[in-house]
Amino acid sequence: MKRSVLAIVMASAMTMGSALADESAGKTEIKGELISIDGATYLIKDMSGVEHALHVDDTTKKEGEITVGAQVEAYVSGTHVTELSVEE
Repeated sequence: MKRSVLAIVMASAMTMGSALADESAGKTEIKGELISIDGATYLIKDMSGVEHALHVDDTTKKEGEITVGAQVEAYVSGTHVTELSVEE
């Protein structure tokens, strides 16, 4: 019984660790409403109500008319937006 519990705990830890590694190595997708633009900082409120302050610059690939109030989809690396588009 102890071995079974230990095996489950170790498998869970390994799975959780790889999921975190995959997310940090790749891009995170954030969908929600663009609620403000302050210079290079865009504030997006996601579907669960969490607000994300994200950095947008000349390297950010933009698609569509990105204005406050628009529903957007952002691909983020850290806090830098690599791609930003208006959801249709």
